[in-house]
Amino acid sequence: MSDKLELSLDIKQFAAEVAKYLLPIQANESLYYSSTNNPLGRRRFLECARNGDFPTFSVDKRGKLLALRSDVDGWIQSQRREVNTGDEGDDIDRALSRVVTYSRECSETEQ
Repeated sequence: MSDKLELSLDIKQFAAEVAKYLLPIQANESLYYSSTNNPLGRRRFLECARNGDFPTFSVDKRGKLLALRSDVDGWIQSQRREVNTGDEGDDIDRALSRVVTYSRECSETEQ
């Protein structure tokens, strides 16, 4: 009976030591995106990593890539485009409208 009790205590101590080791790693993983948990999707994440759009590093033999969340989020923010306020678009719309009108007039006179 005492052997079982000793073994039980040893297993509990071992589990406590493993938990101490794993908890910081799990907390640190929330600092990183991988190809399976990121806002870009798997293919885009790997393509951006290959292009060097943000720094990545491999964590295991299979080549699992990680990138800092702040790097990926920063790259995403850098890809934002300016919102069209409508001023520039109005000129383009008027010009296109004139081209369409002219095109219709030309096609009517040919008939």
